[in-house]
This record gives sequence, C-alpha cells and structure tokens, in this order.
Amino acid sequence: MGISDFEDGVVASLSELTNCDFIITRNISDFKKSPIKALTPEEFLNIYTNT
Repeated sequence: MGISDFEDGVVASLSELTNCDFIITRNISDFKKSPIKALTPEEFLNIYTNT
C-alpha cells in the first residue's frame, strides 16, 4: 500500500476492507497513500454539523 508506518497501514487496510467512508486522524499526512480519505476531527465535524 505504500504506507511506511505499520499501524497506519493496518488502519488503512481495515478501513478499506470494511468499506469505511473516512479515516479520522489528527495526522492526515500519514494517510496520503490510503485508499480511504483521511480527515482531521475538525474537518469531519465541519462536514457533518453543517448539513
């Protein structure tokens, strides 16, 4: 997958396997190569509290 950190790779892989919409993290740069879009908690709240 190209993610250098093992734990982040596990999160990205499991997120894809379970059809998650997003990965919520404070460090989105770790998930640039993830097949699932990563959002900061603030971005997530802005999307879902402004609808």
